[in-house]
Amino acid sequence: MKTREELTAATRAYWPARVILTAVEIGVFEALGRRKLSARSIAGRIGADERATEMLLDALVGQELLTKSGTAYSIGKAMVPFLTDGPESALGMMRHHAQLWEAWGGMTEVVRTGEAADRGPSFRRGKEDARRFTVAMRDGAIRFAPAVAEEIDLGDCRHLYDLGG
Repeated sequence: MKTREELTAATRAYWPARVILTAVEIGVFEALGRRKLSARSIAGRIGADERATEMLLDALVGQELLTKSGTAYSIGKAMVPFLTDGPESALGMMRHHAQLWEAWGGMTEVVRTGEAADRGPSFRRGKEDARRFTVAMRDGAIRFAPAVAEEIDLGDCRHLYDLGG
């Protein structure tokens, strides 16, 4: 970084991420799916405050993840594959990122005290955390597996073992 503007931009870079992760955590994208819905309808589906939901939705429109026509919101056409269930979905990875948010949020205290961070949710700490982690890893693998498979010469191999690496 070379300027004050770059420095201050870096310290607020989390704002867009927090908007997206909040939408992921409360189920905005699942509520929308491929439909066009009002803020009121979405808030009802996710059990959230209507006014706050509308503000969040407008922030997502500003990030070009959603579109708005009148009072109806929908997932932007380019984002539909990534924000709905399917082979290209990024929702699993983003749910995992939302879990990681908590650990990163405690960094100041870890540095002050030298005490290990409370790692929070983990695939070892419950069925739902394990599911989120597994889906996130699957999301990553789906993207990279074809390129990896092209690079590996299996020759006459009849078995392949994935040892988690």
